[in-house]
Amino acid sequence: MAASRLYNQLQRSPPNTRWGLYVYRATYEDQSLWERYMEYVHNAVLSHLQPFDDKERESDALRYQKLRDSFRLVIREDKAWDNLTLLQMREIFDRSSLLNVNEPDPTSWLTCGMDRWYFVYVNKETLMDFQAIDDSRQAPTPNYLKEEVTFIIVHTQPGWREPDDDDVGKEWQYMCGYWFSQFYELTYRDSDGWFTLFIRPPHKWNGY
Repeated sequence: MAASRLYNQLQRSPPNTRWGLYVYRATYEDQSLWERYMEYVHNAVLSHLQPFDDKERESDALRYQKLRDSFRLVIREDKAWDNLTLLQMREIFDRSSLLNVNEPDPTSWLTCGMDRWYFVYVNKETLMDFQAIDDSRQAPTPNYLKEEVTFIIVHTQPGWREPDDDDVGKEWQYMCGYWFSQFYELTYRDSDGWFTLFIRPPHKWNGY
């Protein structure tokens, strides 16, 4: 079963526990396009959390449903952030995390570092790249596995970990939404997991 460790941790957590990412918005020109993109990314993540064959369908259907139901992309937006760079937004995220203002109830997030170590950054270029793929699609529905619609995932610097020379240039990477749950699973409570799995842009993280 995909994301089995994630599921097991959710089972040991309170019923309202969620997993996912914060999304920091840095573009406000096209609300419709923004909504289309966010819906696509959300659905792309969920599309990986499906039974792969009849055997899994029978044994793990409820487990996958729990993973899908508890997934969240929590949007943070402020028009004062329009056109902010990735690094500027990273500073805002770091300050918010230290003050616990990202989430009124931090205990509702699965405790594994994802809510404090990573966030998604969306700018105009991200939306334009998505629009080009979305508008050119001939099939009636997206193929989340094959379409390389990406999001930018940003790594923050936990205060207890000192950066070293190998960290330079590894502040962010492209990721396809379909593979996010696998990334989450592989970096679970692992502060060095980001660097182990890092793929330097313009290449994309497309699974382990």
